[in-house]
Amino acid sequence: LDALIAREDSRFYRHRGIDHFGLVRAWLVNLRSKRLAQGGSTITMQLARMTYDLRERSIERKLLEMAIARRIERRFTKEEILHRYVNRIFLGTGMNGIEQAARGYFGKRSADLTLAEAAMTAGIIRAPNGFSPFRQPRSAEREMRMTLDRMVKEGYISRREASAAAAAPPEVLPQSQWMEILRREAKLSGESYLL
Repeated sequence: LDALIAREDSRFYRHRGIDHFGLVRAWLVNLRSKRLAQGGSTITMQLARMTYDLRERSIERKLLEMAIARRIERRFTKEEILHRYVNRIFLGTGMNGIEQAARGYFGKRSADLTLAEAAMTAGIIRAPNGFSPFRQPRSAEREMRMTLDRMVKEGYISRREASAAAAAPPEVLPQSQWMEILRREAKLSGESYLL
């Protein structure tokens, strides 16, 4: 959870669904780069987007996402919001939630993840297919290191702990092993096909 909060929403416990500072920062970065480089979404806003399938990139969608985030914050505690988020977030290759990602990428429960594994998992949230430890191991390791740096900056870990974790990147299981787990749990049919 520390890796997730440090990476995705460092002010999670200090805002009520909308991080105005983060939105302004993202707007300035986007203005300078002349493209949509950052979104400024909080964990609560991401939960709203996932829950109501808000995919369109528009001002109207962002305003709706913000309104729903405010309602979520009024209705649920921060712990309930985190619980819903970590159990729904898409993490690539048919994995929804941190528990499935821990099993699929590392073959263990999320409670047993090492610091490096937790940082890698949190690092892939922004682009699960682009940062997939299965297909893009270098990108996944880069995102892991960035997450470790954020954790140091936010005071969750020391620089020494970050350096030690970055020096020994986690061993990722083969993707075929995860696909076999999916088949065994009947989440993917061996006879499925695309039209």
